Amino acid sequence: MTYAKFGSEFPEKLAADGISDAAWRTHAEAIMWVYHVEAWDLRVPKHMLRRIAGSIDWEMAVKDLVAAGYWADDGHSWTIRHHAAIIIGSLSAQAAKRERDRKAQQKLRDSLRAISADASAYQTDRQSSTKGKPR
Repeated sequence: MTYAKFGSEFPEKLAADGISDAAWRTHAEAIMWVYHVEAWDLRVPKHMLRRIAGSIDWEMAVKDLVAAGYWADDGHSWTIRHHAAIIIGSLSAQAAKRERDRKAQQKLRDSLRAISADASAYQTDRQSSTKGKPR
């Protein structure tokens, strides 16, 4: 699972640029979708946008975002430009953390397997050393 990262400057920047509520929401929802699917190219397929965007004015929002330079029209997709470096950096950091966690879990599983194997070997040795001895 990835988490969408929005810096504290995010809403102020959008407000300062005169971004409408519909555009703000559409932009934020598109960014969250990019995080969800880990779209490293920051492209939102046009056919997906209606499903992603919750605003009833999403079509006007897209026009506003393109006009403001926040998004680019790349034919079959919209590419997010605003906040792009933060999104890529965050996706990268989250992927690196998942990899560190994966390696740590593998190391733990390996050590537990080794402990289990040692315990089994000890039990087997103990059983064979007590065979045939009176109690």
